Amino acid sequence: MEIGWLLGQGCLSRASIVAVKLFDLLWEWRDLVLREIRSDDLDNLLSAATKVSSKLRGPDGGEYRRWLRETVGSLQAQNQEVIEALHHFGVQLATTNYDGLIEEVTGSDSRIGRGRLLQTLTSAWPVLLRYGSHM
Repeated sequence: MEIGWLLGQGCLSRASIVAVKLFDLLWEWRDLVLREIRSDDLDNLLSAATKVSSKLRGPDGGEYRRWLRETVGSLQAQNQEVIEALHHFGVQLATTNYDGLIEEVTGSDSRIGRGRLLQTLTSAWPVLLRYGSHM
């Protein structure tokens, strides 16, 4: 199992606890979501993510945004070598993550308008593109 899959499972599991406590949901709801999270089926994991996001009023709700900021938004790179190497060799980087790891390591500015998406991805210049919000 890939590390991203495991991290996603852990984040979703913790978010389901937040949802139960904040919105006085039944623990049976969390049990259902946990079964989907622990499944090896991507459709189940996506279903669990949708349920948790909905309960936290995502993607624009305050609880969803707060949870993202306090979890993945506060990540720090333990080993910067991979990000530095990709940046050094001019690899174009794109992310939908809600952290600032790449910007912190490279010093790159990720702000870009949607209209420049295709132009940026097909350019010869090294860029960092973020589609989604950065907390």
